[in-house]
Amino acid sequence: MNKPATPRRKRLALAAGALVVVAAALYLAIGHRRNLVLTGVVTTDDVIVSPEITGRLEQLLVREGDVVKAGQLLGTIQSGEWKADLAFAENSEHQAASGVVQGAADLAYQKTLTESQITQAEANLAAAQAQVAVAESDFENAQLNFKREDELYRSGTDSVQAGQPGRGPAGGWIQPGNRHWRRKPRSTWPRPT
Repeated sequence: MNKPATPRRKRLALAAGALVVVAAALYLAIGHRRNLVLTGVVTTDDVIVSPEITGRLEQLLVREGDVVKAGQLLGTIQSGEWKADLAFAENSEHQAASGVVQGAADLAYQKTLTESQITQAEANLAAAQAQVAVAESDFENAQLNFKREDELYRSGTDSVQAGQPGRGPAGGWIQPGNRHWRRKPRSTWPRPT
């Protein structure tokens, strides 16, 4: 005597089935909670321990598996090797320091040498400037003498030097053919005193 399923009954059956599934899921998730206990060995990542300096291990103060704390002394290293390394480093430092002292001495010497060279160059410059001043003065005197002799020549009056063969204005030598060349008779030459 099955009655044909009406749409209302189908919906009701479907809602009841969904309610049973939700209730079962809640029971498994919330109501059935227990602690899980396992047995075995738990391993961790290996930690590599290394010293700040190299050398042979002289004494090991811990054993494998011991619990250690940060900063705890684990062992000692033979002192011979690191003492030799320390001596080498000190020697290198002393050599570098003496290199610095030598460099400073070389710099001071070069500075003194440079100052001496500058002083010498300044003295050479002053001497050259003095020579230029003398040459300019000589040139100016020569121009004045030449002008004086030229004026005397043009006016028909000659100086004593102009009448001497080979000597001309400003004490320079003149050659025949030069406008200042004029031979005077020997009798008119001045007599040496």
